[in-house]
Amino acid sequence: MSVSAYALLVGAWSLLRVAELLLSEVNTGPLLGRGAHEVGAPHHVWLLLMNAAVPMASVAEVALRNLTFPGLLGWVALLVLVLAEILHWWAIATLWRRWTTRVLVLPGERAASAGPYRWLHHPGYVGGVVSAVALPMVHGAVGAALLTVAMFAPVVTVRVRAENSAWARWGAS
Repeated sequence: MSVSAYALLVGAWSLLRVAELLLSEVNTGPLLGRGAHEVGAPHHVWLLLMNAAVPMASVAEVALRNLTFPGLLGWVALLVLVLAEILHWWAIATLWRRWTTRVLVLPGERAASAGPYRWLHHPGYVGGVVSAVALPMVHGAVGAALLTVAMFAPVVTVRVRAENSAWARWGAS
């Protein structure tokens, strides 16, 4: 894969993140209007910043280190990226009008149990984080992948705990 093709892949990944953000913005107002409780607002901005940092770090490392496509590792990372994006967007499609980048819980509603939620408690996070780590690995940007893990691990851990707590407090039993 050429550097130009990789840049297009990174651009496509970034557009998917923008699409998520737009869907989130469309859904947030109506959910809040229906009485949804938001938790974890302070770490929401960190999640957004990290999703912007991943493509920048990936492209920067590839360019600055003049990395070449790593062959089999790159193809495996691309396959992982595609599968992770499918999982991530399956989670989003399952929640659709309830899905946001924020942690919002409607009182009395049950947490999702359809789609990928039948097997995973937080498939959106799993798919999103795995995708973010795989993206730099497609072109051998190991430093950017490690940075991604270091950025996402604490924030997603805090978000999952906040979300679980919010569902326990306001969700239907």
